[in-house]
Amino acid sequence: MERYFGNAFKGDPEVPHTNSGQFRKWINSTTFLKKAMEKNQPYEFKWNQHSWKIRDSYYHNWPFYWP
Repeated sequence: MERYFGNAFKGDPEVPHTNSGQFRKWINSTTFLKKAMEKNQPYEFKWNQHSWKIRDSYYHNWPFYWP
C-alpha cells in the first residue's frame, strides 16, 4: 500500500494539491460513503428541515454573511 498511497500521503511535490490533509479528506469521505451505503437510506438535507422564516431571513441578510 505504501507504493500506491505513500507519495500522496507525504505530499509529493510533483502532484499538485496533494498533502496529508487532502489525503485524509479523501479517506474520510470514502469511509463516510461506505457507512452511508450500509444504511441504505436516502439523504435528507438539513436545510429543508428549517422553517421558511429562517430560510428567508438567511437570504435576505446575505450581504451580512458574505460581504
